[in-house]
Amino acid sequence: MNPNAVGTPEDADAGKAMITRAGTVSYSAPTGERINLNYVAGDKGFVPTGDHLPTPPSDTKEVADAKVAFQIAYDAAAKAAAEAPEFPASQSNNGAYGYAQAPAAPVRSTY
Repeated sequence: MNPNAVGTPEDADAGKAMITRAGTVSYSAPTGERINLNYVAGDKGFVPTGDHLPTPPSDTKEVADAKVAFQIAYDAAAKAAAEAPEFPASQSNNGAYGYAQAPAAPVRSTY
């Protein structure tokens, strides 16, 4: 196991160990300003920080309310789907892919 990896030897065997690196890069901008960029690269990807980087705008009240409403609706739909699946698992395919079960006997037309 890499000594710089985060995780256990079992994680490394399973391909789940993460190597984390942190550092700083400094350079002069064309304006002469000194730019300092700090970074961490690990399980959350490459995460840079610095005063020169733009920051995302904060959510308005309407956006925050919409996110909460969406999460409530999503959780309710996920719970309903788990409690009453639309397609019961088939016995013939061991429940794979959630297919509906075929009728036990052929269906014949009365025409």
